[in-house]
Amino acid sequence: MSTPGTAERGARQRSWPVLEITAFLLTINAGVVFVLFADLQEAYGLTDTDVGLIASAGFVSALVVTLGFAPIADRGHVVVVGSIGLAGAILAGFGFALATTAPTLIASRAGLGIGFGLFSVAARKSIVGAEIEGSGARMGRFLSFMVAGFLLGPPLGAVLAPVGLWAPFVVPAVLVTLLAPFAVQALRAAEIAVSSPRYRDMFKLTADPVLQGAMLLQMVIFGWIGVFDSTIDRHLTEQGVGNLGTAAILVVIGAPLVILPSWAGGWAERVGARRAVAIGLVVALCGYAGYGAVIAWSSVLIAGVANTVGESFMFPGLQLATVQRTGTERSAIGQTLLEAVGTSAAAAAAFLAPAIFSAHGPRTLYGGYAAGSLVFGAIAVWRMRALDAAPPPIGEPVPAPSAVP
Repeated sequence: MSTPGTAERGARQRSWPVLEITAFLLTINAGVVFVLFADLQEAYGLTDTDVGLIASAGFVSALVVTLGFAPIADRGHVVVVGSIGLAGAILAGFGFALATTAPTLIASRAGLGIGFGLFSVAARKSIVGAEIEGSGARMGRFLSFMVAGFLLGPPLGAVLAPVGLWAPFVVPAVLVTLLAPFAVQALRAAEIAVSSPRYRDMFKLTADPVLQGAMLLQMVIFGWIGVFDSTIDRHLTEQGVGNLGTAAILVVIGAPLVILPSWAGGWAERVGARRAVAIGLVVALCGYAGYGAVIAWSSVLIAGVANTVGESFMFPGLQLATVQRTGTERSAIGQTLLEAVGTSAAAAAAFLAPAIFSAHGPRTLYGGYAAGSLVFGAIAVWRMRALDAAPPPIGEPVPAPSAVP
């Protein structure tokens, strides 16, 4: 635990949310493409398989690098990890603007995944800091900024696309470039708890029943993200909704994830992470099933709000449960393990969903996913029941954490 003086000093050193704003811009950089899939497919002659590969490439690349670099962040090297991530995201953003073929689009998308994945590892480690108390609200606020970036990405893409398909990617890349020095300084100033984890420690964590449940629920959420990201533009396009209309619908759908997570994270600390996750799951499942229940843009809007309200409770609840089990010293590998399984599910779902949508339609895709999520979600909440007993964090005892500026 950090001392009061340490906590106050860290707060003074980061007087404005530069890490959250940077994550916001990186998410914009990655999110503008989701409203442009139909345009890219038409302009460059992409197949459904190409679209699936572009959508999933960012998830796969983020998975690989976060697994590789999380232990490095827990050892205190957040500046190195975050700086590499920022550089990669900037280069990939400009690369996406120049790409005109499936291979170059896939490579650029992968680069964006690498950049955002590395920066998020460093930023989350810094935001969790040296104390579990209050981490639910802090991680919830970080999530809100990321979602806000995702929401702004589609309308920005729709507004800038008439200038050229390169424009939606250049603008956020330039903004990230300008903010990067401030983000690196914020990482350097952060007070964090450090340890010396080994890569095999991540595998040891998978034996814990609470983390097993958390990982399963993360797969449910991120699997849906993969389905949604790779098909929603097409689903709305087939209902006669244009780019601006799609962007507006996505803004409304995502609004709860901007407003609620910080509050929901604090609420989860008071009532228990498992209870918050269970309530969020029930609401989110109603949304998943609702996307294909009635084929109309209005039903997408209603189902989407239910979807994101539920996930606003699930995301910070799962992150809080993980930190409570790993402690702040191993927060990077714990959060990365959670992200890794989710990213794997998102990548697989993003690759498969367009083909299923084409062959069987939205009712089968969305309704089938909701049914499977109900089964896995129930198992996951049951596995997390040990969290209510509030056992000590997992892992061997570690000395009091060092404050690493």
